Amino acid sequence: MILDNAEFIDGLRRQDPVAARHLNECFVPSVWRFVYARVDRDTHLAEDIVAESVLALVAAAASETKIDHPAAWMRTVALRRIQDHFRAAARVQHLIEQAQQQAQIIDEQDPAAKHDQKLKRQNVRQAMDDLPETYRLALEWKYVDQASVKLIAKRLGATEKSAESVLYRARQALRNQLNKHDVDRSQSDAAPMPQKPMPQNTDGSPAKGASANPTKQANGESESSLQKGRPPVFTPRLARES
Repeated sequence: MILDNAEFIDGLRRQDPVAARHLNECFVPSVWRFVYARVDRDTHLAEDIVAESVLALVAAAASETKIDHPAAWMRTVALRRIQDHFRAAARVQHLIEQAQQQAQIIDEQDPAAKHDQKLKRQNVRQAMDDLPETYRLALEWKYVDQASVKLIAKRLGATEKSAESVLYRARQALRNQLNKHDVDRSQSDAAPMPQKPMPQNTDGSPAKGASANPTKQANGESESSLQKGRPPVFTPRLARES
């Protein structure tokens, strides 16, 4: 049975098996060839894009979208999917090359610089993980994907002004998180070293020769002098008269 375009779209809307067979026989092969030639003959990628185009057509028909030329409509959808794929692939390749360049620069640095770079990456990664989901996504879209404010607003389902406000608050929150990590690290570095425990006998009493105050023992100060609040006084021995 041959269907015209209007009958075909109406059949898809009603989920008519005849319309599904007409789609597979009349439109899918053409769209497949169109896609296959534009994705460097990548069979799996072509299958995915054609499947997405078919699903988009069925969804559009179900939502009563006006489609006068189904074949052209599907090719347009397929072309957009192809462009999206290659843009995403190029973005990933750029990020990989950027990471490789940074790794090469770090490899040429001294060990201390490598350690600092590692700590900075860890701090930024931890700070990003601690942000609310909306803030983290907005920052990743802006500074990793290089997305425009307009696109970020679309992804957030908000106006461009609202998206700019989200980005501003996200940057502030990230800065606060980084400052917090720096303070925690400084406090950790400044923590006092534990003192060596004083030797004890089996009954818990101080061992012979052990001082209750290691600092006093190290400085050789007498207990009586410290209690009086003044330095010890040493009286020189007088020479014995002959």
